[in-house]
Amino acid sequence: METQETCLANSLNDLKKLQDEVKQQYGALSLAQLNWKPNAKSWSIAEILQHLLLLYKDYQVQITQILQNDRPPQTEGHTPHKRTFFGKLMYWLVSPKATNKIPAPKLVQPTPNSHFDLQIYHQYLTVLDQVIAAGEQIAKRHIDLNKTKVSSPVSGVIRFNLGEYFRIEAYHHRRHFQQGQRVMKQPEFPKA
Repeated sequence: METQETCLANSLNDLKKLQDEVKQQYGALSLAQLNWKPNAKSWSIAEILQHLLLLYKDYQVQITQILQNDRPPQTEGHTPHKRTFFGKLMYWLVSPKATNKIPAPKLVQPTPNSHFDLQIYHQYLTVLDQVIAAGEQIAKRHIDLNKTKVSSPVSGVIRFNLGEYFRIEAYHHRRHFQQGQRVMKQPEFPKA
């Protein structure tokens, strides 16, 4: 059985690897490439990044509150990581291997017909840095990943534990990175 420490370490390693891949794949993209859409119903790479930024805003508030708590629940030794009903559901929904297409809730949909500048890319990298740094602080403080809960920005009814939050972040970001790669593989994708 996976421990809390292993769960968090694996999620953070996945996010660090993804961050490197994002820099390699998106770092040299032009504005035209970032904003190009295969069709009116599909998202551009910039819109994908904005979606992830919008989603993180609420999570950031929650994670900051957890880190500011003087006495968060703490774990002792190698405690098994537990999964919740909603955590399992979210894993299934956002897994990079999932083939299901889920429309994003309005709250976290990109701004329609927007043209983004390169700042969206840099903001996204900053968010990845923040998620990774928060996870490292949580590990250092031995905060109990099972007892500490996080709510979905989409619905407060959907709650999962902190360990699941980091796994969901890693899965969701990976899934959308793959979406961005599919955009780049389109024959009409701008060359520069």
